[in-house]
Amino acid sequence: LQYRLRAQPEHTAGCERQRKRETERERETDRDPTTTTTLKLLRKLHSCDRDCSSCPQAARSASPPQRTEETPPRSTRRAPSPLPVPRSPAMTTSTFLRLLALGLALLLLPVTGQTLRDPRKRPPPAQKAGAKGQCCEDVRALKVQVANLSSLLEELTRKQDTVVRQLMDLDNQNRVQEARVTEAESKYSEINNRVDIIQLQASQSLTQTTSDAIYDCASLYSRNYKISGEYKLPADGFLGTPEMEVFCDMDTDGGGWTVIQRRKVGLTSFDRDWKQYRKGFGAVRGDFWLGNDNLFRLTRQPTALRIELEDWEGHVRYAEYKYFSLSDDANSYKLFISGYSGNAGQDSLRYHNNTNFSTKNKDNDKCVDDCAQLRKGGYWYNCCTDSNLNGVFYRHGEHTSHTDGITWYGWHGPNYSLKRVEMKIRPHSFQP
Repeated sequence: LQYRLRAQPEHTAGCERQRKRETERERETDRDPTTTTTLKLLRKLHSCDRDCSSCPQAARSASPPQRTEETPPRSTRRAPSPLPVPRSPAMTTSTFLRLLALGLALLLLPVTGQTLRDPRKRPPPAQKAGAKGQCCEDVRALKVQVANLSSLLEELTRKQDTVVRQLMDLDNQNRVQEARVTEAESKYSEINNRVDIIQLQASQSLTQTTSDAIYDCASLYSRNYKISGEYKLPADGFLGTPEMEVFCDMDTDGGGWTVIQRRKVGLTSFDRDWKQYRKGFGAVRGDFWLGNDNLFRLTRQPTALRIELEDWEGHVRYAEYKYFSLSDDANSYKLFISGYSGNAGQDSLRYHNNTNFSTKNKDNDKCVDDCAQLRKGGYWYNCCTDSNLNGVFYRHGEHTSHTDGITWYGWHGPNYSLKRVEMKIRPHSFQP
């Protein structure tokens, strides 16, 4: 009994210290009220359980009183050892309190779990599921909109292609119509010119002179026909010229020029025989030769000659002769020229002055070789050329490696074939 009385204050002091520590912990915690209440209850239950298991009085009160026999005091002062407390087979207070704490913990677990979660870090399951469902709905709506826009874009693309094709067709039709209008205007102008010329010719007296006859472009110019183009001249009995189509240049150096030769397209071969050169060949709007017979008749009066040259670099030169004439067929259309001027370099036609005209079937040159066969064109060959305006038409890329091309030695030498050549005549007495 004395031992128990001595141990009771120590045990009471320990319990007081434990309660103080728990009170300080409760003051330091900043949890929400529900969590704090739960933890207080759990700590109290745990403390009571521990107190009950360690306190002698609690153990004595929990167990039935036992009868003890007093032992006589011994001579030594050794304290008697405490008697063992028998355990009852029934449920103890400690076990009951533990079960009660476990039940309360299970009941309060959902509440404390919800309270301890941070809503900013992990949203509630219901809210998260709702947001996920809304996101899926938005994605499906966007997919539908994308599909609709893609279909609309394809339709617009097809319509755009259709419009482009229609515009191209309209442009082609417009070009065709413009070409037809231009052709119709040209034919209309030609018909008017012919009508006017015929009317003028009919109004002339039978005793007409060379001053009022219509036989070349200069005579048309003097009657106010000042538009360059194709004209059809009537036959003239006084000069002996037949009806013929000519191209009149009414712009260059005052106009009035009758074009007698042109090379610019390259589709007409000039390697012809004597008869073809005598009558002429080609189309006056393209490459052509007016004919040696016509040249003879047109140059029976003093006539000037102008030769225009163009190379493949786009440079243009000209050579002009104050006097130019041809003899008749019996004299092989011999050439007579004089009075050179221009910027085409050295006079490259003077070497051919006083020479007869030659073709591949009639050699009239002054050389042992047949120059018309070598140069592949009819011309006034000497032995053989310083120029050949009726040579082979070589296109760009092949124009610098042949001696039988369209040449003018005074400008580009014997191996350079020119891009364009035009020969034209008008009376020496012409006044613009």
